[in-house]
Amino acid sequence: MKKYNYLILIIIVLVAVFFRIYKIQEYFNFSGELGDNLLDIKNIWNGTRSTLIGPPTSHPWLYFGPLYYWLLLPVELIFAFSPLGAGFLGTLVGTIIVLVNYLIISKIYNQKIALISSFLMSFSPLWVDFSRDSRFYFLITLLFYPLLCLMTKKEKINMFLVGIIVGLMLNLHYSAVIFIPVILILKKDIKRFISGIVIPLTPLIIYDGLRGFSMTKNILIWFPYRVAGFFGLYPKNNFSLASFQGSLNSIVKLFGNTLTEQTLLWPLLIVVSLFVIIFHLRNRFIVITLIMAIVAVVIHGDSPLHYLLPIFPIPLILYSLFIEKLAVNNIGKIMAILLLVTFMTSNSWIRFRLPEITYDRQIKAAQEIIRQAGGKKFSLVRVGPNDQFEENYSQNYHYLLWYSGNEPVEGQNLKFTIIENNRDILIIKS
Repeated sequence: MKKYNYLILIIIVLVAVFFRIYKIQEYFNFSGELGDNLLDIKNIWNGTRSTLIGPPTSHPWLYFGPLYYWLLLPVELIFAFSPLGAGFLGTLVGTIIVLVNYLIISKIYNQKIALISSFLMSFSPLWVDFSRDSRFYFLITLLFYPLLCLMTKKEKINMFLVGIIVGLMLNLHYSAVIFIPVILILKKDIKRFISGIVIPLTPLIIYDGLRGFSMTKNILIWFPYRVAGFFGLYPKNNFSLASFQGSLNSIVKLFGNTLTEQTLLWPLLIVVSLFVIIFHLRNRFIVITLIMAIVAVVIHGDSPLHYLLPIFPIPLILYSLFIEKLAVNNIGKIMAILLLVTFMTSNSWIRFRLPEITYDRQIKAAQEIIRQAGGKKFSLVRVGPNDQFEENYSQNYHYLLWYSGNEPVEGQNLKFTIIENNRDILIIKS
């Protein structure tokens, strides 16, 4: 690698760190879901929750694997169980991915494409937001790169290792299941591949086995039921324009938000992606994975953006290939530089927006409840966005109250109601 490339890479990493860590306490998005994860970590440490399972899914009968919790627990011990420990883990992962992207892409393509894609990732609204959100499924993007490296090798591939990587991904989110048909289409060593998948999922399999494999049975029913619903063979989860639009919006947002939140530019970015796929891309693994992911989210219906996490790096690679092809002469180089500068500067102010309810405000609310409770036990109710979910989506406050020394207990005469409205919090004691 040329010496000046080291300097460029260092600058890219510093840009990535800045966007991910700048005023992290102020911009930290401490949601009810993350609060629920941290309550699990607290209970694991207290010995009241199994270490064989990870975060719950949207289905009450199904859990992810324990990989994320195994990573988060030592981090929380270092940070003395502060919620910001999870935030710093997201920042660390988000920064490491920039470096891993450079190393893998330079090996598969070249250093120029590697530098361009890492630079785009460093300020990408999509990548920065997911890094700051610090959710467990974001780690899938890190595992995409060793899988990409293995699947694009010209020599014989270690399919057992490929299976282990996919198994690790499935620990973090079941959307990674799209890689199984992709790999089976491209490679034929099924036994070694499947045996590799089982290894990282062993703790979850043991947990499920002790309970009569109830999760496995439900999954085996759920997949055909979802497909049958899509094709109208089952009365639920049928295809509709609304569900299709929801999935399509996520696909468009993936390709657009990778570079900019200026939606007027999104159609252009999608056209660029199609151009690269048709005329420049020779990587069958990327093309088939992209197609499989899009088909999967459409069949699922109304799929949220994070269901596309397994293919998050693909738009970056496509845009980088386009910019590299553009910069073939002096005029092209000037245009490429102008594009990079335009995308970066057009996003910088948007990225520093506060969550609806800031972390500092949540801390003050917890402290106020502790003060008003005066050491007495109390129960907690929350009213606000997403309060239709379990525990009224109040797990972040539940965790902060435990962290502050007085954890809520159900069924108490003393009750506090937290009402979130217009970026403010109202506390009602009853």
